[in-house]
Order: sequence, then C-alpha cells, then structure tokens
Amino acid sequence: MHFPLTAIFAVSSTLLSGISASPVDIQSLNPRADCTFSAREVKVWHEDSMSRRRVSFKTSKKLSGEEQDHKTVAGWREACYKCAGICNNMQVYHHKALGSWVVDSNEVLGPAGDKVHQCEMRVFRDILSRELGCVEKP
Repeated sequence: MHFPLTAIFAVSSTLLSGISASPVDIQSLNPRADCTFSAREVKVWHEDSMSRRRVSFKTSKKLSGEEQDHKTVAGWREACYKCAGICNNMQVYHHKALGSWVVDSNEVLGPAGDKVHQCEMRVFRDILSRELGCVEKP
C-alpha cells in the first residue's frame, strides 16, 4: 500500500496541531520565602591522606527523620557525582550537639579537593532549593 508523502504530512500535521502543552504554574517552580534551609561546613579534619569534611544541614520545612535522611543523602550524592568528587565513605546522621543533620565526606587533600568541595556545596544548595522548594537562609 502506497501513500503519497503529502497525504502523510497532512494527516500528521492535523493530528499534531491538536496537541498542546498544559500551562504550568510558574509560582510553584519558585522557592517559597517562608521555607528556608541552610547548608554550611562546620568541621574539617585529615584522615588517611584525605580531607574529611562535615556539612551541617537544617530546614524550616517539616520533614520526618527518614525524609530528612533521604533528601540529604540523595542531594549530597548527586552533588558529589556532578562535581567529580570521591563519593565513598559518606555518612549522614543527626548530630545532637549541632541540632542538625550532617554529612561527613572525603575529598583529596589539598587545593584540588578544596575546589571539588566548593563545587559540591554549591550544587548541594541548588539541589536543596529545588527539592525542598525553599530559599537559602544567609
């Protein structure tokens, strides 16, 4: 069975013209000012020729411990991969003395590791803003 090319284009364009994207509420994509988070480095130490860092993470958004743990682990791991970091020996837990969740992670010792960690912090903050729908608290 043969169909002329013009007939195929006419049918396909007619079908496709009925498809339209649904509108998206732009406000739902923007972080909310009444919801805040913070992520900051609180400790650096050296272990096994590596630079080990502790990052504290808090949010005003009400999350269960499991949700908090998941968002922290997933966010830091994504940041680590995007920044070509060392993504092993990462620990996430609630630090009672700090009153926040923390991530302990490794990077190479020296300027190269410092640069990767700065990248991880920037990407981690962007991920938290996106995932939580919150703004970063200065």
